[in-house]
Amino acid sequence: MPSIAIPHPLGDPSLSADDERALRRRLVERALDALTTSIDAQTVFEPTPV
Repeated sequence: MPSIAIPHPLGDPSLSADDERALRRRLVERALDALTTSIDAQTVFEPTPV
């Protein structure tokens, strides 16, 4: 599952606190979606548009 960057996998220090919170929420929602999706082959969960 792609993230922001290696030094900041769950955030972006250049964003405001509210924007970073929204970004983290999208990442967590995508991770939960990946965990609850039944798959039979390699699957890449692409980032949702901002």
